[in-house]
Amino acid sequence: MVGVREHAATRTTTLGDPLFIHGRRSRTVSARVHEKEDAVLKCREFAEIATAYLEGALSSRERLAALFHLRLCGPCRRYLGQVRATISLLGSGPPPPPPENESEIIALLKTARRDP
Repeated sequence: MVGVREHAATRTTTLGDPLFIHGRRSRTVSARVHEKEDAVLKCREFAEIATAYLEGALSSRERLAALFHLRLCGPCRRYLGQVRATISLLGSGPPPPPPENESEIIALLKTARRDP
């Protein structure tokens, strides 16, 4: 059995393909969790769903797998705190003003769309 701290997704097989795990290609985090293949998330998999976790956009099974991983993994708890702080910081201020050459940029984009 793969240990909690071991990253099976980064091991390579004799074929040299890092996504080829245990005789088959790796699937999405959601598919793997829903199929009960291995409900223990790896750190890399948690990082992929961290924002969705904070937004409450995960299924109950995915959320449970994320909570379990967070309970066991200090580095991912710190990472989640950093993501939470970044979202808070970016959402706390006024939106940036448009660039001074906004009309030129829009004109260039319109021209580029017409050119094949």
